[in-house]
Amino acid sequence: MDKLKSDSASDASKMNLLGLDDDCLLEILENFDLFQLLNFRGICARFDNLINKCRFKFVNFNSKILSGNSGIDCEIFEFLGPVIKKLSLDRGHFTEEIDNLLLLEKIIKFCENLESLMFLNFDLSSKSVQEKFRKIVEKLKFISFCNCIFKDDFGESFSEATTLKELSIEENHQITSKFFEKLSNLTSLSIVNCSKIKSKSLKMILKKKLTLKKLKICSHKPILDRTSIEFIVTNAENLEELTTTANKIDLLRLVDIPNLKKLSIISVGSKINKVTSLLEKLTKKNSIEDLQIDFLHLLHMQLASKLTNLKKLKFHYWYGFTGDDLERTFSEDDWLSANDFFTMIRFLTKLEQLVVSTHFIDIGFLEKLEIFLMQTGDNRPKIEISFKKVMNNKSDETLYDLLDYLNGIKNFKISGIESPEDIYHVHRYLCYHKNNKIYYAPYYEAGYPENSSENSYISKV
Repeated sequence: MDKLKSDSASDASKMNLLGLDDDCLLEILENFDLFQLLNFRGICARFDNLINKCRFKFVNFNSKILSGNSGIDCEIFEFLGPVIKKLSLDRGHFTEEIDNLLLLEKIIKFCENLESLMFLNFDLSSKSVQEKFRKIVEKLKFISFCNCIFKDDFGESFSEATTLKELSIEENHQITSKFFEKLSNLTSLSIVNCSKIKSKSLKMILKKKLTLKKLKICSHKPILDRTSIEFIVTNAENLEELTTTANKIDLLRLVDIPNLKKLSIISVGSKINKVTSLLEKLTKKNSIEDLQIDFLHLLHMQLASKLTNLKKLKFHYWYGFTGDDLERTFSEDDWLSANDFFTMIRFLTKLEQLVVSTHFIDIGFLEKLEIFLMQTGDNRPKIEISFKKVMNNKSDETLYDLLDYLNGIKNFKISGIESPEDIYHVHRYLCYHKNNKIYYAPYYEAGYPENSSENSYISKV
């Protein structure tokens, strides 16, 4: 017995990390961050080979990983460069000034398989930077600039960008249509808050980009006026996806784009009548497969139910969801009942994904949602619901148990509560009369909301 114990102790003393097989070591190394992996290099050839296999989790590399560091040193680029296909760099992630020229040289030297590049908060206005940039874009398929400084002459860098298919520019207030002159073969173009791009400039851009399949035009001031929309409808035969703001534009004419499959309308605000007319026209054409609108009312939900070819629907419902029947809620225009919500899903038989956000949700809706999800099983779309506040007339424990259960259901996600302050505890109902009908509105433990009225009992909380 003593001999067996001594043999066992001897075997244990011989065990070390390198005694594990490659699969076990890879499992361990997968849990290490970038800097730990770099520190492990050089132990032995076997370890270096395993660490190189771990690099592929950084194929989409975001500089957020390096947040707080002075910059990206050569060792990191040498290590990760060959596997990076998507690179996102934010100047705000670094504590010291970055030499943009040196950064571009590292990308050229080490990132030989790079396909997608995103720059945030960089100054790219110097001539030397533009010359280096020309070599980077030669093999890129996608490039994005957000809050970067450059002028029209920077567009010369794209003269050899024959493989570039997607371009996104956001928050640039210096470029005009001249920037886009050297760009060709684009299938996707996004221009967001570029103040010098006006309607006339946009038409000049689009004349040379008639191959576009995706177009995003958003601005605080309207760019898509009547003439530019007419140009798109008449000439952009390949356009399948359009995203724009609702500011002073003819939404109805957008429906006439011949092959439009995806339509996203943002910053709807008070343009409720426009959205109603848009949905009415969409129901007649019924060819949209992906619809995203950031502000819907109950009437819009009923119209959306008629878009039977929808595969994806994303919207923000302006008020809240309730499990109560509409006769018991404050107003038929305020709340969306669980029954209306589920009826819409049942009508949209081709729907694959539903993404919804709202301000308020009550526990009654969540309870009915649980039953609906159990009944439909896999015969429903993937559903995501987010909200800001929940009204609860039961215990917090009951509410959190219900949310935990819902988040465990396949192809379903719900989010919203981050702290106890996100819960309104309803302990009775306030009854009042309106239009010869009796309505019930929740009355809160804290008392009547400040400046409350029969037309607003939550919005003032």
